[in-house]
Amino acid sequence: MKRRFAAHYIYLSGYGYLKNCAVELLDGKLARIFSLTEEIEDTEWLPGVIAVLESPGLFPARVVPAFPSSVPGEVLQELSGYPVYHFYPFDLTFMSPVDGTRRRQLQ
Repeated sequence: MKRRFAAHYIYLSGYGYLKNCAVELLDGKLARIFSLTEEIEDTEWLPGVIAVLESPGLFPARVVPAFPSSVPGEVLQELSGYPVYHFYPFDLTFMSPVDGTRRRQLQ
């Protein structure tokens, strides 16, 4: 089953935050990350941050912003199949989780 999610930011471990992007999952695993230049049918908008992580415990306290063009295409290919998590609430000013931030794996 294919599902798409968008949030304020997508976090990629080792690269930082991507703005104006969305993730597409296939059977609960990351299939692709793409720039969101227009509203796409059947895309679920989530508050907070979507994170692509090997493990939910790897989320750092703070990292610098990144841009989709700064992430090599082969890295995005390597991330294919990784689990994707939703973190909310999230402090978008300091780009860090807050007390009470919950995480759930997107499927």
